Amino acid sequence: MKTISNEQLTIQVSPHGAELCSIFANGKEYLWQADPAFWKRHSPVLFPIVGSVWENEYRNEGITYTLSQHGFARDMEFTLVSEKEDEVRYQLMSNEETLKKYPFPFCLEIGYRIQGKQIEVIWEVKNTGDKEMHFQIGAHPAFYWPDFDASTQERGFFGFDKKEDVKYILISEKGCADPSAEYSLELADGLLPLDIHTFDKDAFILENEQVHKVTLYTKEKKACLSLHFHTPVVGLLSASSPGMDDVTGRIIQANIKTKTGCNIYTRIRHSKEDIRLRLRSNPARLIANHLYYQKDEQFLSKAKTAAKPHGWQLQTPKSTKPNLKLTHKFHL
Repeated sequence: MKTISNEQLTIQVSPHGAELCSIFANGKEYLWQADPAFWKRHSPVLFPIVGSVWENEYRNEGITYTLSQHGFARDMEFTLVSEKEDEVRYQLMSNEETLKKYPFPFCLEIGYRIQGKQIEVIWEVKNTGDKEMHFQIGAHPAFYWPDFDASTQERGFFGFDKKEDVKYILISEKGCADPSAEYSLELADGLLPLDIHTFDKDAFILENEQVHKVTLYTKEKKACLSLHFHTPVVGLLSASSPGMDDVTGRIIQANIKTKTGCNIYTRIRHSKEDIRLRLRSNPARLIANHLYYQKDEQFLSKAKTAAKPHGWQLQTPKSTKPNLKLTHKFHL
């Protein structure tokens, strides 16, 4: 466990999953402390998928692979590659075991940098192979409710950098999202009131880059912490959501996905032109249904047939980048 601190903030990071395990400031702990009676993690990094693939299986180049929920990185030991007064950085390299589950060589680096009361989280994904690499990466931090009181139903508020017309979708069958039904957040003065029933239907999934900042407020509407990100998808939930162990609603969680994670692409060669299938559905079903297509002349017609009922779109990419580097920030 590595600890870095300044006059305002102290954080701890574990080599297991390169997971942020503590955020201590203002005389209190902000990050959930992994009580196994409720939820055994703090802030796992999800890679190479976010969510689940259909029946925990997907196909790539005709071969079937088994991959469990949220991938394997969160349960692997990372190597410390850099340590400074205000920053630590860990690295995970693909190996024989990862290639059995995910047939792409990679180098994943995760870093944490502090400045004042701000934590910058750095992800860098490198494709070390010679083929296009399909992947997702996401954050899953959990925080304590401010001034939690189990005897009351009210919990606080969420605020966003968008004050109106915020849309969300819900989890449907086998952990996959249902993009066909869209709902509007019921904001009051730009804030979403939170109580023990807010997440009765599971997580709220905000797609299409609607927001880039989420702030958790106390019941008195005092800002507690903010999460800043530049990704097209963020999911919000409480541990009292269906499928979670905690029925008391002690923690609040956020799940953010990279652009690569939200919009998984399957690339083919067709008439000497790179064409990608942009799937706006849940990435899990996307992988299960479409990664098995080969580079043949029938791909395009198959893709159009599969995409049409779901409103998915075909598009030609402007460029392809082999590596991805993203950051997001916590601000106390």
